[in-house]
Amino acid sequence: FGEFIKWLWVTRYGGTYDSNQPPNGHILPERYHANGSHRHVFFRLSIEPDVREEVQRESLKLAQAAGCYTHSGWEDYDIIRDLGKDRFIHPDANDQMRASRARLVVYFIDATIRLMLDALVEDDEGRWTVESNSDRRQNPHGSFLESVHHLFCNATNVPLSVLLLQRKESQELKVITHWTHGLNPEDWNLIAEMPVNY
Repeated sequence: FGEFIKWLWVTRYGGTYDSNQPPNGHILPERYHANGSHRHVFFRLSIEPDVREEVQRESLKLAQAAGCYTHSGWEDYDIIRDLGKDRFIHPDANDQMRASRARLVVYFIDATIRLMLDALVEDDEGRWTVESNSDRRQNPHGSFLESVHHLFCNATNVPLSVLLLQRKESQELKVITHWTHGLNPEDWNLIAEMPVNY
């Protein structure tokens, strides 16, 4: 269906599972969370209307065959309401500016996902994974996406910092970012916040 896809989106999340406040308001059957934790994926795409129903059916079939839970199938997604909100643009932006920014953000995500998909390789056990990269000077963890990440950071000079935490009443240390989830802040003391230079 590639030629019919205008843009696609995949993002991964996980964290503590609470049935009183389930992820995105969807209560998960017991077999889809364990030890108080869960993982979930958002898969969104904009596709030509002629093949929409077929793509939706096929996507749900593949997700279920992979053992994934799909709560109710597909939901409508408003990119302007989501990607045009203040998180992605200044608060005084008008509707036209928000729509333009939302399109740019969704195309950025689309390019990122297409790049990742282009790099998928199948291993000897039939699992798909991102290809390994041998340039360890530029990609110390063996992923070419490290260089892509560097290009993004270098071009944008996006501010980023890491936080050093120490568990209260112990010597355990953690290095996290502002987006790390799953830690109870009451259990940790902030030791330092350090800017990352590119």
